[in-house]
Formats: sequence, structure tokens, C-alpha cells
Amino acid sequence: MSDPAIPADQQLRISVSAHSAGVVLLAAAGAVDALTDTQLATALDQAWAQSPDLVLLDLADVPFLGSSGLSLLVDAHHQAQSNNARLAICAPSRPVQRAIEVTALDRILAIHPSTTAALEDLA
Repeated sequence: MSDPAIPADQQLRISVSAHSAGVVLLAAAGAVDALTDTQLATALDQAWAQSPDLVLLDLADVPFLGSSGLSLLVDAHHQAQSNNARLAICAPSRPVQRAIEVTALDRILAIHPSTTAALEDLA
């Protein structure tokens, strides 16, 4: 998923796949900031359109999560609640984990060290 208006070296790469019945996996690679946040928002919208019970958001390859990215996580959390579904943040990189902790979002978001751990914890 890419945006032709954003230079290729600044694009956020996101894959969206059905992991198993009722589970959608989004894996992001690249910085999530004001330039790329619409790409993640679009991917999350696509995930929710599948009416999953659980959305796994793998942030292992995201080296930076700006305020717009943090806002998207809050929005995704609220969307999950509205859909009677769950959102799991998986394998956040150290800088992403730090941004989540500094903003106290770790108090409301389900953070897991890996997608496997999330699936085990939420089964």
C-alpha cells in the first residue's frame, strides 16, 4: 500500500492479511508521522471493514511514531471498542514502545512482545 504523492524513500509500507478466522494482521514498516499517517489510517479502515474479532498491529519495523501515529492508535482502540473487537499492538520497536509509555497509552492499549504472544494471551 503506497501513496504516489509521498516520495518512495519516505513511504510507510503496510501489509494487511487475514491471519486466521476473525484475525487481521497489519504489519507496518517505516516512520508513522504526519506525512504517512493517512496510509496507516487507510490500512486500519481496511482491517475494520473485514469485521474482525481481533486486529494485530505489528510495529516491529516502525522506527518512529509521531503524535499523529499515537493519535491513530487511540482512534484504533476506540474503533475496536465500537466494533466489540480487540486491538493488539505487537512487537513495538524500542522507540515506539517509549513513545507509548511516555504518553501513558500503555495503560489503555494492549501491548504484546510478538504476534504469537498476542494470539496466546487473547485466545
